[in-house]
Amino acid sequence: MNIYELCNEIGFPAIEAFYILLIYIILLNKELFLRENKIKASIFIVFYTTFTLWISTYLPVGLSTAIIMVFMIINLSIITSSSLLKSSIVALAVIIYLMITEGLSFLLISSILHMEISDLITNQASRFYFSLIVKALQGLLILFALRKRVRVFLSLEDDFHDTGVSYILLAIFLVGTVVFNIHYVTANSENIILYEFLIMLIFLIFIGLGVLVYKEKEKLWRIQQQYKLQAEYVKNIETLLNIIRREKHDFSNHINTVYALCIINSENTTEKIKNYLDKLIHNMQSSYRYYNTGNDYVDGLMTVKSNIAFSHDIHLDVDFEVPLNFLTLNEYDLITIISNIVDNAFDAVLSDPENEQKIVSICSYIEEGDYCLSISNNGPPIPAEIIDKIFENGFSTKTKDKEDHGLGLFIIKELIGKHQGVIAVNSSELETEFLIKFPLAKSKNEKDRLGNYKYGTVQ
Repeated sequence: MNIYELCNEIGFPAIEAFYILLIYIILLNKELFLRENKIKASIFIVFYTTFTLWISTYLPVGLSTAIIMVFMIINLSIITSSSLLKSSIVALAVIIYLMITEGLSFLLISSILHMEISDLITNQASRFYFSLIVKALQGLLILFALRKRVRVFLSLEDDFHDTGVSYILLAIFLVGTVVFNIHYVTANSENIILYEFLIMLIFLIFIGLGVLVYKEKEKLWRIQQQYKLQAEYVKNIETLLNIIRREKHDFSNHINTVYALCIINSENTTEKIKNYLDKLIHNMQSSYRYYNTGNDYVDGLMTVKSNIAFSHDIHLDVDFEVPLNFLTLNEYDLITIISNIVDNAFDAVLSDPENEQKIVSICSYIEEGDYCLSISNNGPPIPAEIIDKIFENGFSTKTKDKEDHGLGLFIIKELIGKHQGVIAVNSSELETEFLIKFPLAKSKNEKDRLGNYKYGTVQ
C-alpha cells in the first residue's frame, strides 16, 4: 500500500468521521461535545475508519455505502448518547452533504481537466488529489457554518438515550455483517490476512466502546441515585418546614392562653402558668429532635421520624455510639434501609392498642470487626412459623393494600447483601430486633491505646 492508497483508504475516511461529528455539532447545537468527549470522539473516528476500510475492501460500492450508513447511525447514537432517530437525521444530513459536495466537485473537476469520473476513482493519485480538494472544500464549509453558528434542529436538543440498547444493536449488526461478508471474502482470498486483522481491530474497538458504555451507565446510575437522595432530603426538609409552621401557629395560641391567665389573675396563677410553660417546653423539645448520626441525610430522616414518633406517642431512642461515616454505603441505600425498618417498627408498636409504652430503639456499635446497626421495638412478637419467611419476595403479614407491600424486607435484604452485609431478626414477648451487620475495613478495626475504635472513613 503506497502513500496514495494509505491516504485514500485510511486518511480521508478518518477526516470524514471527524466531519460527521462536526456536522452533529452544527445540527444539534452541541458546541462543547468534542471538548468534553475527546475519548469518545477518538474512538468514533478510529472505529469508523476501520469499519469503512473493511467494508469497502470486500463489498461492492453501493452495498458498502448502505452498510456504512447503518453503522454510522448506530455508532453515532452510542457515542453521542442520542436516540436512533436523532442519529439517523444527522446521518442523512451527512450523506446528503457529502453527495452534493462530492458530486458537484466531480462534475467541476472532470469538466476542467477533461477526465472521466471513472479515471478519478480508479487512479489512486488522481483520487488522492481530488479527495484532498473535496475534503478541504467540505472543511471550509463546515468551518463557515460553525463560525456563523448555523443551527438547524434546535428542537431536537437535550434528550438522553440509553446507549446500552444501541450497543446491543451494534453487536447484532456487526455479527450479521461478518456473516454476510463471508461470501465476498472467500472470493477475494488474497487479502485474507488484512481481513483477519481488521476483524480483530474492530472487535477490540467494540470492546473499548463497551467499556465506555458501561462507565456511562454507571455514572448515570450514580446521578439517578443522587437525585433520588436529594428528592428524599427535600421531602424531609419540607416535612420539617410544615412542623415549624404548625408549631408557630400553636405557639401563638399558647401565648394567648398565658396572656389570658395573666388577665384573669385567679388564685395560684403564677403556679398555673409555670406548670403550663413547663409542659409546653417539654412537648416542644420532644416533638422533634436533632441527632448526630454521622450522616447529614440520616440526621434529617431521624428528625422527621422523631416528630412522627411524638405525634403517635412513641418513645424513639436513638444512640449512634459509632457514627455512620464508618460505612461505605451510598446515602440512598442507607436511607432506604433505615427508613423501611424504622417504619416497620412504628407499624408494629401501633398495631397493639393495649401497649401504653410504645418504644422503638436504634443503636449502633462495633462487634468482632463488624459494624452493627440494631433497630428494635416492643410491639407484638413475630410468630415463629413465619419469622423465617419475612425476607422472602412477596411475603407480607399486612392485609390492607397488600399489593403495595411484600417487597419491603426483601428489597432491604438485597440492598444489605449488595454491600456484603447480613440482616437477622430475633423476636420475643419483650422485643423484636432487626440486627444489620456490615464488615469494616481493616483501618476501621484498629483500636487506640485506651481500647477505643479509631473513627474515620474507608479510603
